[in-house]
Amino acid sequence: MKTIDRELERMREKLYRTISQNGFRLSSDEVLLVSGKMDELILEYYRKKDQGSLKRSIPGCCRG
Repeated sequence: MKTIDRELERMREKLYRTISQNGFRLSSDEVLLVSGKMDELILEYYRKKDQGSLKRSIPGCCRG
């Protein structure tokens, strides 16, 4: 999860820079591209988070 956390932070900073560089036009192609990539990372974060909580909720699951 820490890797995704760092990537999300990096992408957030990139999104802010991109928005600023595009005159705060949120509908610019470049802003939408970066925003879409961030959306994908957010979905990945929640998928992994949900998988972790599922593993913890199943008795005897994933013990090694």
